[in-house]
Amino acid sequence: MEWEEVTDFEQIQYQKGYDEGTAVGHQQGYEEAFLFGLEHAYEKFLLIGEIYGRVCVWLQDENVRQPKVKKAKKHLEQLKTLLDALPFHNEHENTEAGFDAYWNRITAKTKVVSSLLGIRILPLDAEQDNDGFE
Repeated sequence: MEWEEVTDFEQIQYQKGYDEGTAVGHQQGYEEAFLFGLEHAYEKFLLIGEIYGRVCVWLQDENVRQPKVKKAKKHLEQLKTLLDALPFHNEHENTEAGFDAYWNRITAKTKVVSSLLGIRILPLDAEQDNDGFE
């Protein structure tokens, strides 16, 4: 075996290991990203469901008569409109209509309602970081 054959053999093995590692990395990276996205979406929609439920209860006739709720009624209706129009996909080319834009508007409006009612609605981490990433 010549010296050139030895160095070529080393390069071939290096390239083979690199290609195999890249393929495995792409597959595992995709799986990890999918699981992260699934967890992240679940957490956000769980919170959205809680906010939606509270808004529906506050907008019931018997609750609207309370002074704090009466004062916040316009904001509650706007929040309910935002929640009703929430897209379930973020595949729009127009970023104004995407999920993240709605999420930011919902959290901002929820903070206003929370302030008017004197009740904490969003958890502290959601209030501090609107994108939800940790």
